[in-house]
Amino acid sequence: MNRTTRTTATLAALALLPALASAAQAAPPRMYHTVSHELAYLEAVQVDECQETHLWVSAAQGHYAGLHGPSNKQQGPSGVLVQVIDTCAELPDGPGTAAAEPGGDIVLEVQAQAMIGVSMDQQLTWARFVGTLEGTDQDGNPVSVHVDAAWSGVGPLEHTTGHANVRLDGGNVNSANNDWRRDATGVATVALDGQTLPGFSGDGVLERTKSHCIEIPKGKPSDEEFNPCFGFPG
Repeated sequence: MNRTTRTTATLAALALLPALASAAQAAPPRMYHTVSHELAYLEAVQVDECQETHLWVSAAQGHYAGLHGPSNKQQGPSGVLVQVIDTCAELPDGPGTAAAEPGGDIVLEVQAQAMIGVSMDQQLTWARFVGTLEGTDQDGNPVSVHVDAAWSGVGPLEHTTGHANVRLDGGNVNSANNDWRRDATGVATVALDGQTLPGFSGDGVLERTKSHCIEIPKGKPSDEEFNPCFGFPG
């Protein structure tokens, strides 16, 4: 299973701030604070003779704040991908006929996304996601996907930290993060336009990140163009 990467770059070392006094043209530092970002991921497959149905669920929510600014709680974005493969499909031989894809022929593929959040406990021992997401199939037809997924944490709770202080032409960026992660198992039921698919079970992961990122512009070439935390103005 492809493991999700750590999401947000993190927590700032405030010891760097006195350096601002030596730069008369420098703008005030810009700090972005991820109070908490939570993610639950599940990958599962059901096999019924020649039909394989693959499911991927990614459910998230976050709480963000800027320096001296209001905080913002965000539900989602969460997404689901359903893929049905005919493993017995064979394309006829002949001129102009493309070779069959390894593993079978995709007969249905639905992707959907919605701003719906995930519920998760502090120790990453469980998570729950329920919602209806609007998306499209491989032909662009609209499809409504209802998902009810639950995770149970297994194994140890992993905790890692990181920090970075980078000097750039336009200024400095200082960041640090706290990441928690636990492997999980998950079960899910999925309905496409009201038609319920067989139940799914598979492997997953639960994650939580807390972080800061501080941009300290020098004023050259311009403060507006110095956005290393996100690559765009935060």
